[in-house]
Amino acid sequence: MHRTAPMKTRHRSHFAWRRRRYERGFVLVSALIFIVVLTIIGLTAMQVGSLEERMAGGARDRNIAFQAAETTLRQAEAVLVGVLPEEFTDTCADAKCSTGALPDVTDHSAWLAKTPTVVSHSAADSLLDPALSSDPSYMLEYAGQVKTYGHRFGVAHAYRSSARANGINSTTVVTLQEVFR
Repeated sequence: MHRTAPMKTRHRSHFAWRRRRYERGFVLVSALIFIVVLTIIGLTAMQVGSLEERMAGGARDRNIAFQAAETTLRQAEAVLVGVLPEEFTDTCADAKCSTGALPDVTDHSAWLAKTPTVVSHSAADSLLDPALSSDPSYMLEYAGQVKTYGHRFGVAHAYRSSARANGINSTTVVTLQEVFR
């Protein structure tokens, strides 16, 4: 009996040695697969981060263009305070158009054909971002007389002001309109 015990031990160690020899290749393959999976996850994370950065940049550029258009509308309101309806013509002289003479303000070529008033950076008291691709501009249109209600009943003159501004990127364009009484 004493002889069988060492044989079983030797027999077991022989199979363990063979199994370890085959497992060495499996560990290498599994480590390579793990590295490939980690690389794919890392590349995907980098692409998502890059896309989010571009989206944030586009949103920032649109916000800058929106703020420039808002500032330009405020400049147009200041012009409207002392203006008379007779100053508005069909030819849109000084960017003051008579009723119906203002083109579709979303059409770039029609906007430029009527020579809008350009608001320079100095005229806006440095409220505009100096990195804008071009100076914003506005056009005014006499919209006619409207009835007023509230504390003063009567008739008032209504004006439509349109402002257009580009962001830092020239392809980012914001056009705003408002009615002013």
